[in-house]
Amino acid sequence: NSNFRAGTQEKYGLFAAVASVKPENAGKVEAAFKDEIAKATTTGFNAEEVASAKNAFLQERQLSRAQDGSLAGLFVSQAELGRTMLRENDLEKRVTDTTPEQLSAIFKKWIDPASIAYFKAGDFKKAAAASAK
Repeated sequence: NSNFRAGTQEKYGLFAAVASVKPENAGKVEAAFKDEIAKATTTGFNAEEVASAKNAFLQERQLSRAQDGSLAGLFVSQAELGRTMLRENDLEKRVTDTTPEQLSAIFKKWIDPASIAYFKAGDFKKAAAASAK
């Protein structure tokens, strides 16, 4: 599972990926993640991947607006920032119009594989002992 967050008033955003694995598989999962990031920063994303991501993003936003609490929060946020729902419409149109080439270029510009930090939690001593048997 991965996500990207960028606040409306913050200078920085957050790109995160999370996986739940058995401790003995953590190295394999990390290697697979690094491989996927390397592919994304070298060859980019294909049309099917981008279409799927756009669809998921737009469906999530639509579902969120169908929830009274989320919609009320969006209205409050828009009012605080001096925006209207037209901005939401514009954002979704820009996402819809983004090409795989544009998205790949943006990803390559902002994601540096060497700057990604990896964190693991688990009983790695137990896993190492089990694999040594």
